Formats: sequence, C-alpha cells, structure tokens
Amino acid sequence: DILLLAGKSKEAGILLSRCRKMEVPPKLIIGCSPAFSRQEIWDTAGENAEGLKSVVLWKDFLPYAGADEFSREYNLYFSKSPEYHAAEAHASFEVIANIFSQAQTFTRKEIKYLLAATEMMTVFGPVRFVTDSLYTNQNRLTGHLVQWHEGFLELVGN
Repeated sequence: DILLLAGKSKEAGILLSRCRKMEVPPKLIIGCSPAFSRQEIWDTAGENAEGLKSVVLWKDFLPYAGADEFSREYNLYFSKSPEYHAAEAHASFEVIANIFSQAQTFTRKEIKYLLAATEMMTVFGPVRFVTDSLYTNQNRLTGHLVQWHEGFLELVGN
C-alpha cells in the first residue's frame, strides 16, 4: 500500500511510471530525498508524479517573511530557483546582521549571549538556539509535507 522511494530524479521517474502500471498500484508514494521536491521530478515523471509526497525543509512558497523576495532575486541572478541550502545560508547572514546590530562591545561573551537570546524569523523560518541532552545551541528545523498536484508542488502540512 505504501512505497518509499529514494534516488535521483531520473531513476524516480522510471520507478513512478512502473508503479502506476502495476496491477495494484501503491496508495501512497513518498519520496525521501530532495530530488522528489524538484521540478525535474515532474519533468521526468509527468502525471506519474501526481500525488507524490515528500518532506522538505524549505521551499519558496512557505509563509516566511522575505522568502518569496529572496527566491525572486536568487532566480534573477542564477536563473534557477534556490534550494534550501541557499535559503539557510541567507538566513545565517540574517542572524549575523541581527547580532551585529545589537552588539555594543563585540566581545566573545556578548556575541555568545546575543546568539543564545536570538529568537527571530528569517527567510528559512524561525531561528531560536536551544540546548538539550543531545545538542548544544541548535536551531530546530520543521519539516513540511508537500505533494505534486497538476505539475505544481504544494504544501500539505507541517
């Protein structure tokens, strides 16, 4: 009933095509790599990708302040849509700019304090550094469930 796919766009396109031709096709197909949320998957698999679900860390249509503007500018400069790594790098500079705008002495102690107190929204989503039994000063990321529908990737849930 459920098929979990891993691989690259070309391989996935072939697998999706074969799945749709099965006597009893899977009711739910989940792609577990970034390839399944890229346009190439629809370009390769076409309608066979309809309903394909995947989990992403970031897409430009997520409701984060500045994400759409960042995506437009990135696309103008590089002639392609940004991946989550680019948004994450941009968010890092947003955090650095925020810290530098608050710092007065720029000592190591002050910068560490300001980072620990950081709670802000970026193009990549919310940033807040937390420490628990496993990690120190980590920003917790939220995965987002997306699916292909009529050639477009859409948000299903968080």
